[in-house]
Parts: sequence; structure tokens; C-alpha cells
Amino acid sequence: MKIYKLIAVLILLPLGLNLVGVWQLQRSVDNTQRLNEIQADLVHARPYLEKLARSPRAFTQTIEVDGENLSISMALSRLAKAEEGFGTVLVLGNVTTWLARAVIALSLLAALVGGVGLAGLKWAGSRALHSRERLLHTFSRVSRILPFVLVGHIVAVGAAVSVILSFEALGMWHLGRMSAGELKFIIVVLMLVAACLYSIWQMGKQLRVMLRMFEPTAMQVMGREVTPDEAPVLWAYVRDLAERLGALSPDHIVLGMTEGFYVTSSDVSLLPSEAVLKGRTLHVPIMYLGLIDAAETSAVIGHELAHFAGEDTEYSLRFLPIYDGIGRSLGVIAENMIFSGLLQRTIMRPAFMLGIYFMESFDHAVNHWGRVRELAADAAGASLAGNAAAASALVRISAIDPLLQEHVYKHITYAANPEPGQVPTKDLPTSVLRELADQTLTLPQEEMAIQLPHPSDTHPSNGERVAALQVAADDAIRTGTRPVVAAQACATMDHYFINPQALRTRLTEDFMNHQVAHDAELVSELRTRANAVTGDVVLHEGARLR
Repeated sequence: MKIYKLIAVLILLPLGLNLVGVWQLQRSVDNTQRLNEIQADLVHARPYLEKLARSPRAFTQTIEVDGENLSISMALSRLAKAEEGFGTVLVLGNVTTWLARAVIALSLLAALVGGVGLAGLKWAGSRALHSRERLLHTFSRVSRILPFVLVGHIVAVGAAVSVILSFEALGMWHLGRMSAGELKFIIVVLMLVAACLYSIWQMGKQLRVMLRMFEPTAMQVMGREVTPDEAPVLWAYVRDLAERLGALSPDHIVLGMTEGFYVTSSDVSLLPSEAVLKGRTLHVPIMYLGLIDAAETSAVIGHELAHFAGEDTEYSLRFLPIYDGIGRSLGVIAENMIFSGLLQRTIMRPAFMLGIYFMESFDHAVNHWGRVRELAADAAGASLAGNAAAASALVRISAIDPLLQEHVYKHITYAANPEPGQVPTKDLPTSVLRELADQTLTLPQEEMAIQLPHPSDTHPSNGERVAALQVAADDAIRTGTRPVVAAQACATMDHYFINPQALRTRLTEDFMNHQVAHDAELVSELRTRANAVTGDVVLHEGARLR
């Protein structure tokens, strides 16, 4: 459906304007031909009238003009007035002819730009499936060119509409006295032309926004950076794993609460401190440092560091930050469009639609190479800790994560809506680890299913990953779903840090304050929207107002 909307906006709309231009050109040519015929009649009429004016009967003789009997002197007077205004009408006729040709040229240019843009994106997306090098090269080139294509298309369409309206306004001008209604109509049309020109001027102002649409933005991460002084054991551990893999060591390690292990080369904006980290960043969920054993931790962190090793390095350092950043930029633009005026939304919508299509054109290629990268990274992590540890880590994280999220959300709810006698936790990691110790870990059967990857899948299925590690699924499940021992988990988590208690307290305070504030903002916005509703509101399928 999106591609049809894009075809309509980028190609069919300009072609429709082109048909209007062809129609206007035909009218202008016919009008010019008619004016030339009238001018020829006037040229022949003057000698004849002048001859009659010199005759003895000039004062009494009359001549019929358009059904009206006029004296010779009156006929000559009207002829002179017609000749005076005829020059202006002929000039306007020539101008309208050129305006019609401009409409045809501008609309064809817009349709050509739109068609080439869509075809180019389709070609680029299929080309990106051939190799990661082609994906990187093609994506970078298209992301640089596309903003200017969008601006050119919108300016061409806006200019074509302005010229169409200008043609109609000038076409109202005629010989003789203009009526008040005709003058008012011309003024209204010229005001519309001014509005179109203003839109084009606004387009120039929006160019910077469109260029930013295809530039990466910083990745927001809820967490706290830990230095080698604060976490000497963790830093030494990570650097040793990187050295053994022949991978680049991270520049930063960020401790988080609920997100998983991952690495990124994007700029990272930490919440709530708003500090910006540049370079390679490793995100470590603090609770998982206690929930998985040393071998599993080596396999998981080794998996992430493998993205900074070998052929994967350039892909991770150059392509992914741009790709992920542009995706975040489009999200920001979408939020801004919601609160923008009608004119700005109208101007930005084609660009936003093509930006979404641009990302979707590369999604299948990115996801394909992402699945390949994940299997290779699994093998790299297994080379450090063994295949069994890598498989059990995968199963254990899959089994624990839903429970961990549930308990964290429960504590957020307590903090956002405190009840009498209830004290919010000051140490969220320890509280959650103790609560998980009372839980039985299970893994749904579908989690280990081996299935063909869908083009939209970013990771291989768990079953495929365990099978690739040549580990029996039952063995991985048995090891991965072992019970959580609270005391052991807390001790393992703490041993990476110099002052673990203070670090856990700061992390908890930052996390809970941010979540409570976010919850309050959502509640306030929902109440504001609810109060703005008047009368009955009927929701239909798709939850759209109609």
C-alpha cells in the first residue's frame, strides 16, 4: 500500500499536473490564434473607417459594429481604444503560452525525479543483498543524494501549481472594462499563488530538517557509564576477551537495568545524565552479571565483541550507526510532524513517506546480513567459553528476561503509585535477584523451534542458533533453566566493582526517577487529551476517527 501512495504522490500527481499544462497550452494557443485574427481585422478596419470619415456623409453615416449602430467618429474612437489595449492582451497571451510550457516541463521533471527515485531505491535495496560491502556503499550514497531529490521534487511540484494558478489569473484579463467579480477572482487566485510560493520558501527552510532526516542521531540509553577505576575487574575481563578474539576493545562500558547485552558504534546519549559517548560502547545489564555464570558471561560478551572483529568491524563501525541513527531520526521527524501546522505537515509528508520507503528498501538486506552476523558472533563467543556455555547462556537469558521485566515493572508501579506502608526499593538489582530466586525458570517450546527465517527477522531463531552450536536442545534447556541462587548471584554481580553498593544505589535512583517521571508525563498527556474530547467519539476498525 505504501508503494502505491508513493507512486501517486511522486509520479501520478505530477503527471496529472502535466495534463493540466497540456490543456492550458492548447487553450493559450487557440486564444493567441484568435487574437491574431482579431488584430488582422483591426488592421484592415482602420483604413476603411478613415476613408469613411473623410467622406461628405461622415457626420450622418453610421456603421454596424457587433449589432450596434455607431457613428464613424465613435467607431474610430472604439477602434483606437481597442488598439491601445490589444498590445497588453497579446503580451499576456504570449506569457500564458510560456507559463503552460513551464507547467509541462516542471511536472514532467517532478514525475521523472519521483520515478527515478523510487526505481533507484528498489534497485539499491536488491543490490544490498549481494554483499555487506555493497550494502554499505549503496546505503551511504543513497542517503546523501535522497534529501536533494526530495527537495527538488517538492519544489518542482509547488512551482508547477503556482504557474497553473498564475496562468488562470492572467487568462481572466481581457479587452474592455474588467468587472468587479473578475478583479476579485484574479486577486483570490494571486493570493493562492502567493501561498504556493510561500510553501516553496518554507521548503527551503525545511531543507535543513530533511537533511537531518538522513543523518544519524544519538542513541538514547538508560544507564550509567562505569570507568576502569569503578569497575576494574569488569574492564580487565572485557579487555582480555577482546584481545583473545582479536577484536577492538570498547571505549565505554555502560551499565543498564533492563536492556540486554549489546555493542554500538553510534553516539550514545545517556539518560538521565544526558552525557554523550562517542566511539565503541558496550552495554552490560548489571543483573545479568549475577544471573549467568562466568563461562556464559564470556560467551555473551564475546559474542558482542565479535562484532568489532574481522570483516564485521567495518560493518559495525560505519554502516550500523548510520542505519540505526537514520531510523531514530525518522522517528523524531514523525513526532514533530504530529505537532506541526497543516502546511508544514503537507510539505514534509512526501519526504517522510519516501524516507520510510528508503529504510524499508534496505530492511531485508540489513536483516539478512544481521542474521549471518549473529551466527558468526555466536561461534566467536563459543570459541572463548565452549559451545555448551554459549547455548545455555542463550536459553537462560530467554527464560529469565520475561520474569525480570515483570519484576522490574512491578517495582516501577510501586514507585509511581505508592501505597501506605510501602517503601520503594533503594537497591533494585538486589531486590529483583532475590525475587527471581523464588521463581521456576521455564522456556516455552516455541522458543526453541527451528524455522525458516522471515525477511523481517533480525536474529535467527533460538533453535537455529543452538543447532548451529551443535548442542542438544535438551541439554541447553536443562543447564539454562537452573534455579537462581540469590546469595551467589548477588556476590557474582558485586565482584566486578570497587563499591557495588553505592553503584547499585545510584543506578536504582536514576532508573526509578526516570521511569516515574516518564509515567507522570504519560498520565498528564492522556488526561489532557481526554479533557479535550467533547461529545461522543466513535472509534472504528483501525482505531481511526471518522
